[in-house]
Amino acid sequence: MQLSAFAGHRFRDGQLCKRALTHRSTGSPDNERMEFLGDALLGAILAEELYRRFPNASEGSLTGMRSRLARRSLQAKRARAHGVERFVHVGNALRLPLPDSILSGILEALIAAIYLDAGMAACREAVDVLYGELLDGLNPEEVSKDPKSALQELLQDRGLTLPRYRVLQEIGPPHDRKYLIACYLEGQLDPCVACGPSKQAAEQDAARGMLGRLQENG
Repeated sequence: MQLSAFAGHRFRDGQLCKRALTHRSTGSPDNERMEFLGDALLGAILAEELYRRFPNASEGSLTGMRSRLARRSLQAKRARAHGVERFVHVGNALRLPLPDSILSGILEALIAAIYLDAGMAACREAVDVLYGELLDGLNPEEVSKDPKSALQELLQDRGLTLPRYRVLQEIGPPHDRKYLIACYLEGQLDPCVACGPSKQAAEQDAARGMLGRLQENG
């Protein structure tokens, strides 16, 4: 049984689709290179669409919305909704239901396969099928309110340890106190440091910096 269409796109080259659905656990030529390309394509298309839809949104709001849409758990959910899971080629050690980490990679690889099969316009149409309804429901004000929550959500989605916050220094007199706070994350050599008029404000700014770093590094 072979998948011939995905997200409204019918493949002309069935081998591209087959490759996109092949996980490295099979030992066969796998989809990792296509996953790399699909991740970049998806990020760029979502960024452009958010920029167009929300002309007054700040960079932080746009980043937060893109992060929410690009969560592995959400990508896996979209793949399941389009019936992809039963077509995935995996090694004998893997069984259904597949973990989110595999299905999110499959989704990205399929996006790359559509691009390679029919070009950027077809790729944009597929992303619209996958994410159009979710884009319609986004509120930039809600997404940008709490960087600490957004960072925690991203880390939990990636299965990573939650951050630690530490007061490095209290600056100024009691009536005009400022707090220098560092956000530490396992696997990151350098913390993100921020200064604010309260511990909470400084923690939010430090979390915003760490969130941006993680998103830049994929």
